[in-house]
Amino acid sequence: MGGGGAIYLGVLTTLFHLPAATAATISLITAIPSLLLRAYAYYCQGEVNFKIGNKMLIVALPAVIIGSLLAL
Repeated sequence: MGGGGAIYLGVLTTLFHLPAATAATISLITAIPSLLLRAYAYYCQGEVNFKIGNKMLIVALPAVIIGSLLAL
């Protein structure tokens, strides 16, 4: 997350005394609705290029799998 994400995490950990892992999870969960709505709006406006997106997915997927296996 960019922008206010760092402030949001700081508020959650400092004012509400949440562990950093919990604060990060809450931050991500609260960002999901606005991200989904914006993605849908881009789709409706015809701004989504599926050809490029699929290429990016194909290139990134092996790295995600390898990284996940290494993290175990």
